[in-house]
Amino acid sequence: MNTVNRQDYSLPPHPGIILKGEIEEHGLSQRELAAALGKSAPMINGILNGNKDITVEIAILLEAALPGSMKAQDWLTLQNIHDISQKRVQDEVMARTKSIAIWNFLRSHANMGALKRKLEFGIDFEENMQKVMAALGISTVDELAVRLKSANTNFKKSDKVQTDLSNLNSWMIIVRHMSNVESLTSSFNPASIPLLIDDLNVVFRHNVDVVTKTRTLLNKYGIKFLTEEKRLDKVPVDGYSFWSGSNPTIVVTMRMNRLDNFAFTIMHELGHIYLHLEKDSDDEYIDVDHRIMQDSQKEKEANNYATNAIWSHEYPEYEFASIFNPYASARQLQRIARERRVHPAIVTGQYQYYCTKKGNVKNPYTICREMIAKIG
Repeated sequence: MNTVNRQDYSLPPHPGIILKGEIEEHGLSQRELAAALGKSAPMINGILNGNKDITVEIAILLEAALPGSMKAQDWLTLQNIHDISQKRVQDEVMARTKSIAIWNFLRSHANMGALKRKLEFGIDFEENMQKVMAALGISTVDELAVRLKSANTNFKKSDKVQTDLSNLNSWMIIVRHMSNVESLTSSFNPASIPLLIDDLNVVFRHNVDVVTKTRTLLNKYGIKFLTEEKRLDKVPVDGYSFWSGSNPTIVVTMRMNRLDNFAFTIMHELGHIYLHLEKDSDDEYIDVDHRIMQDSQKEKEANNYATNAIWSHEYPEYEFASIFNPYASARQLQRIARERRVHPAIVTGQYQYYCTKKGNVKNPYTICREMIAKIG
């Protein structure tokens, strides 16, 4: 009897191929076997060519017609192995079809040129998709599809700014990839955030080598820090916070290069980490230009947290309200800065924002512009 080493086949053969060898070994023709089984010659030919299956009836008849060959159960086992392998191939095709569809969805909802450069895409699109999924911390293409469709949920859109959602999706994937490749030796402890805030306020007040010193402090307290200066067009994002491994991450775009905006963004994202991400590490917060009013309760909470962090004690609303002429407020703002030990640029930015909320001036961001400092 011919034997088959099934391990030699990546795809198990149809049992008709084995049957061909068996009938030759028994000295039978196809027509003679058909006559012995009481079946038509075309039917037997179909089995031998892999176009028809060996049924339970045929398996029993083969056991009788080919003495010394395989039992009926063996023929059925071969048929089942073949059928399962064929089905599995179909499933693989279906899975790949799904992967292709999701890849095409990604292509239509992301800046592929930017992703290719930053994530070092190769030829194999499935490997490229694995890089995207690794950046996002997910493991299946189904999760990727859901993630791409909901990537903008926590982004507070506004009619006052133009947003390219493809670039936004790409930017989020890129900074998450950057966070994944960065490692910290220090662990994060939410109880130490008040100490971190005190240290950050000293850095902001001096405004010397702010970015490097901010990174050093955040890393010391177990928080990853990224600055993505080469921003994609129409991505009006100030900051982004999320959990990466065992550490939270803060990303600042540096797009405005203003000390007041930088300081507020850092404190705002710390607020998200302390108030929200600590409770739900799967969440994320991507924040638009702070000059745009935001209605989300969590954004309001993060804004309040940032304001309290910057002023340490009490927000100087009374002092701001007592300013008679906003456009001639430089001396008063400088006095507040000295008394509160806050950099004048931060005081000025906060006052501009105060005037925006109150709506009592036409162009609040022209107030004392000479006092707005760049990041030192």
